[in-house]
Amino acid sequence: MANLVLTTNEKMTCSYEYHIQKLAKKATRADLFVAFFTDNKLIKTWLKQKMEVNLCVSLRPPTNPYTLQEVYHICDSIKYLGKEFHSKICIFYSGSKIIGAVVGSSNMTQGGLLKNIETNIVTSNPDLLNALANEVKRISEISSELEPEDIQRYILAYEASKKQRKAAENIFSKFKFRKRKSTVATKQFISKTAKKYLAFWRAIDEVSSLVKAISEREWPGIPVYLTIDHFWHWLVKVRYSDIDKPISRSAKWREQNIPQLFLQYSKWDKTNGNWTIEFQRRSTAFRRMLRERRIDSLTKNQFAEIYAKLNSGYNSAARFQTHVAFVNENNLPSIRKALKYLLYSSDDITLRISALLRKNGSLKLKYFGPSNVQELLGWVHCKKMPMRNEKATKGAQLLGYNL
Repeated sequence: MANLVLTTNEKMTCSYEYHIQKLAKKATRADLFVAFFTDNKLIKTWLKQKMEVNLCVSLRPPTNPYTLQEVYHICDSIKYLGKEFHSKICIFYSGSKIIGAVVGSSNMTQGGLLKNIETNIVTSNPDLLNALANEVKRISEISSELEPEDIQRYILAYEASKKQRKAAENIFSKFKFRKRKSTVATKQFISKTAKKYLAFWRAIDEVSSLVKAISEREWPGIPVYLTIDHFWHWLVKVRYSDIDKPISRSAKWREQNIPQLFLQYSKWDKTNGNWTIEFQRRSTAFRRMLRERRIDSLTKNQFAEIYAKLNSGYNSAARFQTHVAFVNENNLPSIRKALKYLLYSSDDITLRISALLRKNGSLKLKYFGPSNVQELLGWVHCKKMPMRNEKATKGAQLLGYNL
């Protein structure tokens, strides 16, 4: 069955919103591949109903970065393309079965949902559904994971274009998308750890927004990702050392309590070693040693020193000399190649992490596991990415984030 649907602001029963809502009532998953995204109210409703939502958009006006931010940490996946992306395909699943799709001219905007004259086809025809699912898969494979840094960069361009509408075309011609034509990783292999890093990053960005003012007041000049890192230690080992399950899963609870907890932590940190200041010094050392052009000149001893300074490497280095094993059982060219790719490739972060963790992969290093990989990213790129290790994950889980 395929129905031609003309969507106008006069015929509410024919609207795009009406038909996707009708499909959503029977669905457990929605893949929304739409060029422009300015209205997230439907997605918020579906996510509250525990529906899986995968979103792909064109990162250019009128796509609204703030609307994306509001659902960024709760969507299962958000990807993007540039000005070349203009598709509008919405596919709905019940379990693993496709139950229907809408394809046509409507974007996820107020106009597309209700107001504009739009033309869409609503279908449950198996052949057409399979063809649309294959097209969505193809688009997904050439798209990029939306990372927090992408949103922040897009906000700058978006705001500039609002102020200078006449110069918008010139502004966006200068907005450079990261090119990801990887020669060492494929989008067919994304590890669970890499996906969880992106979920962790989203959660930490929510925490960052709640504590940023306190962080800047207590530790001026230190990136908030660094000030948060020892906060996890305090939560797990000091404040809630006797608790293994989430304190609360309520977003409202987090909004009210995380700033208070962080303020308590800041007072504790300053009377218990000033670890945040130490982390700033350590991050500076990591960034100096691991500059892209310097990596190829680092020696085995220097790589061993870097390994031993990681939170995830310190104890094992002291007890089992793993920093020595790391440099002895991986040759120098392999270490240099792997770390340059991890830290400086323009590939999606999920691809980079996956490449270093893939068993028998060309970039897999012995004694360099998930915590080492994800922590090093945060040390070197402390203004752009958080550090993730087992303690950080447990701390975020205590605050109710589903990781």
